Amino acid sequence: MDHTPRDQASYDSDGGHVLFILLDTPGPKEQRDLAAAVQEHIDTWVRHCPGYVSTRLHLAADGRTVVNHAEWTDEDHYQRNFLQDPRKRELDASIARHATSAPRPIPCQVFRHD
Repeated sequence: MDHTPRDQASYDSDGGHVLFILLDTPGPKEQRDLAAAVQEHIDTWVRHCPGYVSTRLHLAADGRTVVNHAEWTDEDHYQRNFLQDPRKRELDASIARHATSAPRPIPCQVFRHD
């Protein structure tokens, strides 16, 4: 599920905080189960965190990897309103039930060709 940015003008002006988070699973069933579990957390609480912009989950063609493309208005909102939220422990437990390793976040900047 893709969510539209709350304030596109302010988001575009500073580039926001973008992450690609790689999650490894043993196989296709666990890949789909993991994506569904993560999506449930996004739908129930993550999307309501201040500074949240959007998430898009991708199932890699290898049948094992889930790629989470997450966007926040800035790193501070991501840190304070997501990473420090007590519900994050429940999300981590959901991931651990399906994944073969810890999530690998890759912070990125959006390339803008001027």
